[in-house]
Amino acid sequence: MENSESTIYIASNCDNDYILFYAVLLKSIEIHHQSPEKIVSYLIGDHISIENKLKVEQSLTTNKIEIRWLNGEEFMPAGYKLPNDRSTFPISIYMNLYLPHGLSGDIKRILYLDVDMIVLEDISKLYFMDLGDNILAAALDRVKVIGEEWGGILNYKELGLSADLPYFNTGVMLIDTDKWRANFVTQAAIDAIEHNKKYSFFADQYGLNVVFAQLPWLVLPQKWNHISFEPIKKEKPAIIHYVAQKPIHSHYKGLPEHAATFFDYLAKTKFKDVQKISKLQWKLKRLKVVLSKIYRNIFNDFKV
Repeated sequence: MENSESTIYIASNCDNDYILFYAVLLKSIEIHHQSPEKIVSYLIGDHISIENKLKVEQSLTTNKIEIRWLNGEEFMPAGYKLPNDRSTFPISIYMNLYLPHGLSGDIKRILYLDVDMIVLEDISKLYFMDLGDNILAAALDRVKVIGEEWGGILNYKELGLSADLPYFNTGVMLIDTDKWRANFVTQAAIDAIEHNKKYSFFADQYGLNVVFAQLPWLVLPQKWNHISFEPIKKEKPAIIHYVAQKPIHSHYKGLPEHAATFFDYLAKTKFKDVQKISKLQWKLKRLKVVLSKIYRNIFNDFKV
C-alpha cells in the first residue's frame, strides 16, 4: 500500500462508449499536476476493451498517473446489489456509491470524478482540502437547492426536508471513507433510490442528496465543478464538467469556448481522431440503457 500522504487516489467509471473521456480527463490531470504526489486512478469499467485500455495508457506521457483497471464484478463489494431506478443513466453510474467499500480500506480519502471533465488546476489543491468533520465535499449543482421544481428532490416535502437545503452535483466528490462507512451512506442512498423510484430520475445524485440532507458535507467553491452551459465570470474554472450533451455530440448545447477547451485536450490523446456522434446514435444508446433496465426488472437481475 502506498503512503497515503504522498498518494492521490482518484476513481471514475465508464463504459467503452465513454472511455475517450477518461483519456482526456487523465491527460488534463497529468498536464496540470505539478506537486510531487503519485496519482492512482481507479477506473471501474463496463468491460473496457484491451485496445481502449492501451489507447488510454499511451495517451499519458509521464509516470505521474498509475491506472488500475477494475470491472464491476470484481469491484462490487459483497453484500450489496445495484439499485433499481427510473433514470436513463447506465448502471455503471452507481459505482461511486460503493467506493469506500469496494476499494482498499487503507484508502482514507478518495476523489470521485465523472469522466466527462477537464481539470485545469493541480488536482492536489482539491484532494488535500481540509474536510473538517464533513463526510464529503461537493459543489452545488445547477439546481442550487433541493426544493427546485426542476431537478431537485421533488418529494422533499414527503421526506420532511426543508426546500432551501443545498443540492450538490455528484460529478466531483471528495470522500472521507471512514466517515462514509461509519454513517452507512451506501445503503442509505440505495434505500432512498429504491423507496422513491418515481422521483429518482437523477440516479445516484438523488439518493446521495436525500441522505446528505441530514449529514454534514462541505460546499466546494464552484470553480471545482464548472458546468459547460455556464459562461466564465470572475473565477477561472478549475474543472469544466460537460453535463448532458458532450462536445463530440453533434447536438452539443454547451458553450463553444468550453468545447474548444475539450478538443484541445482530446488532441493530446490517442482518441484525437474520434468521429462526432449523431443525435440518433445518442438516442439509440439511451434506448439500450432503458431496455437493459426493463430486462433487469423483469428477471429481477440486479447484479453488476
